[in-house]
Parts: sequence; C-alpha cells; structure tokens
Amino acid sequence: MKAPWIALLALALAAAPLLAADQPAAPDTLSADEWYIATNIGLNVNQANYSDNWSGSEVSSYSWTLDTRSIAQKRITPNVVTNKTTLRLSYGETRSQDDDTREWEDVKISTDVIDLGSVFGFDVGWPAGPYGALRVESDFVDDSDPTNLRYLNPTTFTESAGLLRDFFAGMKEKELSFRLGAAARQLLDADVADTLTGTRSDQWTYDAGIEFISEFRYPFWESRLDYSTRLWTYKAYQNSREDEWAGTPEADYWQAVEIDWEQALALKLTDVFSLNFYLQFKYDKKIVDAWRVKQTMGIGFSLRR
Repeated sequence: MKAPWIALLALALAAAPLLAADQPAAPDTLSADEWYIATNIGLNVNQANYSDNWSGSEVSSYSWTLDTRSIAQKRITPNVVTNKTTLRLSYGETRSQDDDTREWEDVKISTDVIDLGSVFGFDVGWPAGPYGALRVESDFVDDSDPTNLRYLNPTTFTESAGLLRDFFAGMKEKELSFRLGAAARQLLDADVADTLTGTRSDQWTYDAGIEFISEFRYPFWESRLDYSTRLWTYKAYQNSREDEWAGTPEADYWQAVEIDWEQALALKLTDVFSLNFYLQFKYDKKIVDAWRVKQTMGIGFSLRR
C-alpha cells in the first residue's frame, strides 16, 4: 500500500510549479551588485534502546544525518551574465545490535553526498539563452573495499553546455528553469585493486550524452513554506568501457536513461528553525534495474544573506 501513496505525493509535488507559475512575483529581484546566499542545515537523529531481556525481535539502534544545502547567486553583469552555484554536503551513519547476539554491529554509512555545481547563463535576447555548467560529485568515505578505506571517492566530473530558460531570472527565492545540453562526464575510481595482480591504480571511465535539468523553487504561505524540486536526466551515447562490457548481460546498461528527482519541503516553525521533508527517486540501471526511493524528515535551520 505504500507505493500508491508515494506516487500520489510525488504527483502533488510535481504539480506545484504549474500552480505557482502564474502567481505574481514578489519584489525580491537580485540587483547587479549583490550576492544572494542561503544555507539550509538539517539534522535528523533517531535512537532506540531495549534491554537485553526484552521479548521480541526489537534491537537497540541509533542513526544520525547532517544535511546542508547552500546556494550563491549573482548577476555578474547587469543584464547579460548570471551565475548560480549550489553545494550539498550530506553525511549520516547508523548502528544497531545483532538480532541474535545483541552485540553491537559496526557503524554503517547511511548517507554520503558531496555535490558542487555552478551554472553560467547568458541573456542574449532569445527565448532560451546559452549556458555553461560544471559539476563535481563525490562521497566523503568509500568503504566498498574492506581492505582499503578511501576518502573523496568515487568522483564524477561533468561539463555541459546548451540552452537555458529561467522564467524567474534574477529572483532571489524563486526559480523555474529548464536547461538542455550536451554533457561529458569523467568518473574517477581511485586506488582500485586488480584482482589478478593485486596492484592498485586509478580507474577512469568517460562518457558523453544529452542532459536535461529542470529546477523549481518557490515560497508559499507568506514564505513560511518553501518548496523546491530538481529533475535531472541523462542519456549517454558514448562510453569508454563499451568494448569491455560487450558480450556480458550488462553490455547495454550504460545506454539506459539515468534519472534523479528530488523534492524538498521546509515548513518554518520560527524565523530560523524549520521542519524539513525530503523525497528522492533515482534510477541508474548500471547500479540496479529498479527505482530507488529515499525519504527523510527532521528539524533544520536556515541562514540567508
């Protein structure tokens, strides 16, 4: 029964841009000589404790997640060039007891995200103007190899260029933008062990394709409810490991469209503190041929300048 409710919630969130697009814009225009900087910090902590003689399958556990999202926006020139830079840093851990022995298991990483992106838009009088963008994605800790704990790995570098349309151009707290362009990615997996020789080396994977991104931010209810959503899709047409995967069951997985759809709601409890809700849908056939869903909720606070 859970899946239909998730689908209905996603549909309702997706409809919000259509409801807000015709509303008049508030006077929050970004001037040519100022930066708009905003940071939202969310902390989610859960803890449960049961005595060793507790009847049933419940075990003690705890988890925590710290999530920060920042945006810096500026008109570099009065009417032509704009820049928006976003940074998301998120990390969380969880630990629980063994179901049978009640011994505490090792700490497991539950959330690990480093995502830095910067977009330069050019207003040349067209319905959609040119843009150029850079993005770096990584993890704080890579524990996929039990014999070699790696930091800031793996890392993906993306360069893209194409056409951008921003319906709320120059607004501080509002955005409704669409961009479509060509993109090139470089994936670095550092210090990978060769199963035959035992030696370690950096492994690079290159691909190129088409990228589409839509972003929406809007304050509702006299700015006490902030809603934002970001839909990212990517279709690769070239991959440097295509020959290596040829003849395997996963030979064509790299050609499947990748999707990452994020939804975020922040309900202001006070001028500083808010209740944050986050929902994410991801699909990457190279990882698993199914949708992955993540949902979190916690208390956060915002800093704006």
